[in-house]
Amino acid sequence: MPDMLDLGLTIRFLAELSQNNNKAWFDRHRLDYEAARDAFYAFIDCLIDEFRTSDHLEGLSARDCIARIYRDIRFSKNKSPYKSNLGALVAPGGWKGGRNGYYISIEPGNQSMVAGGLYAPTPEQLNRFRQVIAEDATEFHESSRQ
Repeated sequence: MPDMLDLGLTIRFLAELSQNNNKAWFDRHRLDYEAARDAFYAFIDCLIDEFRTSDHLEGLSARDCIARIYRDIRFSKNKSPYKSNLGALVAPGGWKGGRNGYYISIEPGNQSMVAGGLYAPTPEQLNRFRQVIAEDATEFHESSRQ
């Protein structure tokens, strides 16, 4: 597991980006972004190696899992061109896998998080999930209290 201080570079860059969220600033700091992104890639690659002991993640790398920093602003009121976080979905197939996985988001201001679950389930997956809960919600309720 990488030293958590490696992500300090990432968080510092994201904090500066959130204060200067425009293309001109980003272009001037592209090398800083690449260093911050590479530190996050290394962190995610180490997590994948750890998760491989219990999950089927053969052939998966951070590049498959990490979301782009560029925001889609076409239909958004917020026209900031860049996300204020770096996020990754660690699951078989990465973002394209459509399976259970772990979501890791690094963001300044104590906004970082780790979550687990099913990302963008298909209608069949969602119906199956709902049926399992409808049949016996005991385990679901117990895990939500922890």
